[in-house]
Amino acid sequence: REFRPREFRALCSPSSSSSPSSSSSPSSSSSTSSSQSTACGGAISRSGSSSSASSSMCFESYLDVLEEWNARIALTAPMTRSEMKSRHIDDSLALLPSLDSAMASMTSTRNNDNDNGGETNFGLVIDVGSGTGMPGLAIAAERPTWRVTLLESIGKKCAFMEAAAEAMGLDNVRVVCARAEDAAAPPKPEPKLSKRKAKAIAREQDKQAQDGSDGAESNETAQGHPNAHREAYDVCVARAVAAMPTLAEITLPFVRVGGALVAAKGPRASAEQEVSVASRAIAELGGDVDGVRILDVASYTGNAGADGTREQLTCVVVNKISSSNSKYPRRAGMPNKRPIV
Repeated sequence: REFRPREFRALCSPSSSSSPSSSSSPSSSSSTSSSQSTACGGAISRSGSSSSASSSMCFESYLDVLEEWNARIALTAPMTRSEMKSRHIDDSLALLPSLDSAMASMTSTRNNDNDNGGETNFGLVIDVGSGTGMPGLAIAAERPTWRVTLLESIGKKCAFMEAAAEAMGLDNVRVVCARAEDAAAPPKPEPKLSKRKAKAIAREQDKQAQDGSDGAESNETAQGHPNAHREAYDVCVARAVAAMPTLAEITLPFVRVGGALVAAKGPRASAEQEVSVASRAIAELGGDVDGVRILDVASYTGNAGADGTREQLTCVVVNKISSSNSKYPRRAGMPNKRPIV
């Protein structure tokens, strides 16, 4: 379901605090920064990216909201504003070159098919396990013509992402509060109907026809569409979610054939080891590893080597070359408990 966190924002509001300086809630803080956030996607270059000035204003708004919410809910580990920018924003922006490359072919196909209402650089992205909104919000800010879905199962984080997107002035973002295993669930077989039930349905359809109803409120609509997200996205991105065998199962089902998964990882050696272990899972889910790429970012990870240098962060790119096996993803919790190896 798409999350509408009004009740949660009210619960988290510090209005009951005795301090007059803390009389605004996370949602109200987003409204105070609206003058900044309106510029977020305003200036778009030919490449489909927003201007550096407007992006900077966006990210300052994001950090404002994150600091305010973090003080009450502890969404992230304690860190300075500078550390937040480095670990959340800069690391996320380092994924953009790989995302641009992965999106290029899908964008070309969409534009040639004229199914995007005349938009250029149009693309559909899902950020699985978005947490505090990164890298999804950073992608949405830098690529205003892309439509970004933030998928997260924890309610308080969904509420925060709604507030952050509002503060940043992003209109190309939606938050979906659900587990990945449920959102990308394979199609369920049609239940067998008894003769009595089949006749009852036929009578109801005849009644609708006589009343002039077109029966638009079908069983699928009434129950919701369980596969609305399955193989519906050009690119799936994930950061600090799970090891590759588990990650492949809960992300690749979201990607349409021809698209790609871009997964942020640690040092090259460990990333390549994860890919090796996940080879069966990736194949079962219709993927083909494109490679492990070094991220151009100032953040480093791991222990320093003999020469004092540290290994850089990487990302794993997996192309979707065929539809995912309908057995996957399995029910919630199983991909992590019993990964495909």
